[in-house]
Amino acid sequence: MNSSNQLVVYWQPEANAWQGPSGIGTQCASGANVTATQQFGVNQTDVFCIDETGALATAWLPSGGNWNSTRLSNENLFTAGAPVAASQHFGAATAQTDVFTETIPGRNGGGSRTARAAGTGRRTCPDGTASNS
Repeated sequence: MNSSNQLVVYWQPEANAWQGPSGIGTQCASGANVTATQQFGVNQTDVFCIDETGALATAWLPSGGNWNSTRLSNENLFTAGAPVAASQHFGAATAQTDVFTETIPGRNGGGSRTARAAGTGRRTCPDGTASNS
């Protein structure tokens, strides 16, 4: 992250020199934990963090495209900067990426929540989790 808490990316095209940094839009909480993964089912890189408002935020890079970013959940659902993890959803009928983090105790029943991304659609669900549209 840069001094404005914006995610930055460094990249190495093939065997050439490393390039960057370049801001990719998503603002994370100061000192936030960040995780990156392929979005399973599409040729895309996804990066996740909990932003300064307590929302699950993402930035993604589709193959050959530009970085995009959005919030996937409501604000004040998670502790700003909370740890996040991402994984392929094994055993799902379709390719799916799951993101895991912990809600603030007393919000949405507390405990862990899973945000799901499949294909290229994203939407915010009523309980603050994200799923394919």
